Amino acid sequence: EAEALTAKRLEEEEEGSLSGYQWLKSPARSSSLATPLAARARLGLRGLLPGGVVSLDVQVDTAMAHLRTLPSDLLKYSYLQTLQDGSEAVYYGCLVAHTKECMPLVYTPTVGQACIDWH
Repeated sequence: EAEALTAKRLEEEEEGSLSGYQWLKSPARSSSLATPLAARARLGLRGLLPGGVVSLDVQVDTAMAHLRTLPSDLLKYSYLQTLQDGSEAVYYGCLVAHTKECMPLVYTPTVGQACIDWH
């Protein structure tokens, strides 16, 4: 399912509207490592990404494995926000695939506690 969404988003991109670098720096557009090789060539991403393609599902699994190693909910929240800044596809992939686990981290009670702790 995640792979189909990535392919659909790539098809919707206007060729030539952004340089490869600009496209990668746009978290809402870029699928980063999940970008198929043909799309990388079309978007001018050669040399800007590693040679292999890592599926969005694998990236979500990797992100969740790291998230689970963090010792506090506030650190987990911070990690997810950093993830969102870098790749919205992976961020939302985590939220969709692991809703029960992630939603308390990006909403209440974690955000509420961060507001209380902020001085």
